[in-house]
Amino acid sequence: QRGLLAAALGDDEVALSAFERALQINPLFHGAQVELAHTLFRLERWEDSVTVYERIEELGIRSSDLSLHAGRCWEKLESFEKAAACYESAISQEDSEAMAHYRLGMVYRALGKKEEAKSSWRKFLTLNDDPQAAATIKNLMDGDQFSAAREASK
Repeated sequence: QRGLLAAALGDDEVALSAFERALQINPLFHGAQVELAHTLFRLERWEDSVTVYERIEELGIRSSDLSLHAGRCWEKLESFEKAAACYESAISQEDSEAMAHYRLGMVYRALGKKEEAKSSWRKFLTLNDDPQAAATIKNLMDGDQFSAAREASK
């Protein structure tokens, strides 16, 4: 509970310590594993975070949210193929996960897969009614500056 309270109060370092202690006592405590991964994510410790997300998956815990966060870590580490696999996993678990379609489009863009990127973004547009997001996506789809993807994905 201390870790959750610390996280809620924005003290991620205290939360991190609490979740690590909980896992020393019970390494299979799923809730602490998930919260540890999310805390590492918020601290932008991408390699540590993705390691915990992978461990969670090995424990048989899957959700579109976990896959989405793992994908974002891989993106930050510029491992775009691994990021794509995570986003595809998120979509297979919950096709209505708009952000997974958006991020998958960004990863495809980074990989130079223009048509796949556009397909993902089209799906995103069917799931998201935010006009500002739609304008951003339409600009991406109309532009052919796919080489600038790494900056856009950060």
